[in-house]
This record gives sequence, structure tokens and C-alpha cells, in this order.
Amino acid sequence: MEVEEVGFKMAEIKYGELARKASTEVEGLEEPLKSIAYKTILDELIKDAKDAKASGTELKGGPETESISGKRDPIAAFMGRAVDASEFGNLFTAKGSLVEKSLAVLKLARDEFGIEGLTPSQIKEILTRKFRVSGVHAANISRDLGGSPEYVSRISDDKGRTAYLLMVRGEQRLKEVLSEIKTPN
Repeated sequence: MEVEEVGFKMAEIKYGELARKASTEVEGLEEPLKSIAYKTILDELIKDAKDAKASGTELKGGPETESISGKRDPIAAFMGRAVDASEFGNLFTAKGSLVEKSLAVLKLARDEFGIEGLTPSQIKEILTRKFRVSGVHAANISRDLGGSPEYVSRISDDKGRTAYLLMVRGEQRLKEVLSEIKTPN
């Protein structure tokens, strides 16, 4: 089945736009680091764009295809490359702890990709597709994070999308839970 048959048209990858983004990322660096960093960043941006196109995330065209901060698609970013989540392995395999699992995804998004704020649907997709956590539902994430204002801040953009930002107390909670998992009573 072709994409056109369902009424969508896949967007072309805008290489010039990706090159401009890579260029702004390396401002202030001196040669040869600037050239090396530019090539690496541009390659990663192109790979992310191709992965997003191949996975069909561009077809949605809706609110879930980019982060609320306007940066690249968080799901494509997570799926596009390896992420060192080894410190959260025991957490992701533990039963329950949906708030803490969500906090871990928010921390990884910020630390690994510079993405501030994820929607409950994005958190669900990342937990399910990247980290293979089963039984995760966006409504439950929304409910649980909404009931944890000490750990996250809820923000909305002009399109009505709601996302959660990791707060300092959320990071502290995550550290506490990780230390408890590593050293059970």
C-alpha cells in the first residue's frame, strides 16, 4: 500500500535545514573540531530524519511528532541511536513504578538529546518501543505524573499539547529508587 493511497504525502528530507541546524550547533568551536563536530552532527540529523521518515512518524503530522520545545522528534531520536540506559535497567524490568520509569525517560531525553518536556504519549512510545516495557498506557502516565507535581512540572504550548518537565525533586526521587533497587532490604 502506497502512502498516497491513504491521503498522506511523505515530506522530503530538507538537507539544507539540517545543515543549518548542524552549523548552529558548532558555532564557537575552532578548527579542526568544528569540522569534525559539524560532520558528526549533520550525519546524526540526517539519520534521524531518515529514521523518522522510514518509521512513518512524519505521516502523523500531528502534535506527537516533535517535542513540545520544538526540537526534533523524541521518539525518532530514541529509536535512531543507542542510548545508555544501563543505570535504569532494573527499574525498567521492575513491576509498577510508572512514575519513576517516566522520570527516567524524561532524564534520558534531557541528558542524551537535549529535549525538555515529553508528552505522555511520547513517554509511552519510548518506554514500549525502545525499552520494551509492557503494559504502559499514556492515560496512566498522564494520571500518575499529574499526581506528582513535586517531581514534574506540567506545561502546555499554544497548540494545547501538554508535556512534563523533570524537576530537581524528580531527579532526587529517581536516585532514591535506583539506590533501593540496587540494594534491596
